[in-house]
Amino acid sequence: VEGGARPDPNDPGAELANSYESVNLVRSDLILEFDKRGVEIARFQREVESLEASLAAAEETKTIAEAEANRWKRAREELEKQREEREAQRVAERAAADADAEATARALATLEAAMGEEKK
Repeated sequence: VEGGARPDPNDPGAELANSYESVNLVRSDLILEFDKRGVEIARFQREVESLEASLAAAEETKTIAEAEANRWKRAREELEKQREEREAQRVAERAAADADAEATARALATLEAAMGEEKK
């Protein structure tokens, strides 16, 4: 172990004491590393929970936006359908008015011709 205590050459139990100290240093290093990893794991877990909440909110917003877009699309399609129906109705009304005007013009021409013959 780096940085461990060096045994005193005159002490017969120094080797044993140094071994215990080295084990304690390694053990302390391991405990510190596990604590550090535990803190990192807890931080990552909080980050994952935050990201999951953000994802859920984004998915909800997306669903709402898609529903709103579909609603507007259906409204636009209905408006276009109504416009087409109105245009077809106008065309039909114009055709009917033109036919009436033509029939009236023919009737007037026939009356005019008849009146012209009566005057002769």
